[in-house]
Amino acid sequence: MGTQLVHISYEATDRKLAAEIANAVGEAYIETQLEAKMGVTREATTWMSDKMADLTTQLERSEAAFENFRQENNIVDIESAVTRIDNELESTQQTLAIAQSDKSKVDSILNMINKLGKSDFESLKSLPEIMSHSSVSAGRAQLELAELKYAELAKRYGPKHPKLIAASEELNMRKEQVNSQIRSLISGIEKESYAANERVKQYQQELVNIRKKYNEITKLDSHYTALKVEVDTNRNLYNTFLERSRETEATSGYKTTPARFTGFASPSIYPVKPNRKLIVAASFILSVMFFTGLIILFELLDDTIKSHTDIENKLSMRMLGLIPLSKGGSLDARAFFNKDKNQFSEAIRTLRTGIVLSLMDNTNQKVIEITSSVPGEGKTTTSINLAFSLGQIEKVLLIDADMRKPSICKHFDMPSYHPGLSNLISGTDKIENCLYHDEQSGITVMPCGQLPPNPLELLSSRRFTKIIELLKGQYDRIIIDTAPVEAVSDSLMISKTADSVIYVVKSDDTHISVVKSGLGRLLQDEAKLAGVVLNQVDTDKIAKVQGYNGYYDYYSYSDKPS
Repeated sequence: MGTQLVHISYEATDRKLAAEIANAVGEAYIETQLEAKMGVTREATTWMSDKMADLTTQLERSEAAFENFRQENNIVDIESAVTRIDNELESTQQTLAIAQSDKSKVDSILNMINKLGKSDFESLKSLPEIMSHSSVSAGRAQLELAELKYAELAKRYGPKHPKLIAASEELNMRKEQVNSQIRSLISGIEKESYAANERVKQYQQELVNIRKKYNEITKLDSHYTALKVEVDTNRNLYNTFLERSRETEATSGYKTTPARFTGFASPSIYPVKPNRKLIVAASFILSVMFFTGLIILFELLDDTIKSHTDIENKLSMRMLGLIPLSKGGSLDARAFFNKDKNQFSEAIRTLRTGIVLSLMDNTNQKVIEITSSVPGEGKTTTSINLAFSLGQIEKVLLIDADMRKPSICKHFDMPSYHPGLSNLISGTDKIENCLYHDEQSGITVMPCGQLPPNPLELLSSRRFTKIIELLKGQYDRIIIDTAPVEAVSDSLMISKTADSVIYVVKSDDTHISVVKSGLGRLLQDEAKLAGVVLNQVDTDKIAKVQGYNGYYDYYSYSDKPS
């Protein structure tokens, strides 16, 4: 057994008296403990003998109850039974979740069809789920060819000409074919919805039955475990008392000294007070506490935007998306297509989904302006990659309207002298010369063009508004990269033409007062703010500070936009 050292000290003005008192206390303790130990040993021996008889009876009773329970319920291996029913329950829950997800998807499409009307084929043609189907897509292509043929013949012949009549009949036939294909597809979706609903009911009933079995087996397992624990506890207690009883009997006659002196007190040479080491240690601890308080204070005074909760609570704005901070250095313009940056690509797709859903109620909202408070917040990278993601599903035009410090040309390897928006507004070049088609992404880019001396006058001209209206008829979506709001007033002027404005905020960098000022200027000019994009978010830092990972770990964000 281990020993315990006791340090005895006594403070007095006489150093010899202090040493004598300390030694006397030790000697008195040894004598007192020796007498007490002998009495306790005798009492313990008697008490343990009585306790052993009770523990023996208690152990035999619990073992008998445990064995009777096993025989009555025919239990061989209850742990395997519990594991098997638990795995079956988990598997059924997963199957039900998949069936419910499939049902939700089909019902969502069917609800949208019912909302538009099954016979309103023109409205149904606007649904991507309808028009992306192979049968409808092929019929639509033939319909477009028939419409083109009819339009060409209408220019040459009169309404009673045989060729024009034949083209008209062919056009009607193609329209009816497309409508018939849509009706057939809707019928298939309705059947799939019914089948999905039946599968969900089936799995729900199976889950109810399995849970009932699970409750029964867990009750049995709980009773079984309780009896087994009681047996083990009684056996361990019995063994412990048996061991201690034998030790007590063996040592009851041995008068060992309970303590001994390892060294006697001698008069101290140096005084014990003041304790300089204690003062230094206390000063060090207080310094550490002071500097820790300063760090906490600086953190509280930091008024930058760090997470989506800051956008909702401090800015009262809707958050459209979150772009994580890249840990592999700065991003290039085509990070959306980089397989090593799949987390960044997923963040851009999520942003695209948020924007498309926010603009779903109004299909005429094609022009999206992207701006920020100050330079360096990543609005250009956001504009380019958002255009890439939208270009996967729509016909997209990306316009560089930052006539103060344009950067889209260098991201697409275009020469700086390439004609663009400024040339088109001033009328020095044609629209076809001001466009650039990117082969990899499939989008069209209109660079800034020649830097004008009066960019605000160009952007506030009627010609700029007419150009945007003309381009809206040629493209499904137009992304305009503009100058920062707090730097110049260009973005405020463009917001009058844009259908919606997206505000990019750099996480943990831009002050809330600056962001509020920029948003206030846009709202004062009645800009249609769609929401805020939080850029370059250090998700690891936020997860540690806020104590949760839900929003960020779900996507495993790790890339850093420029």
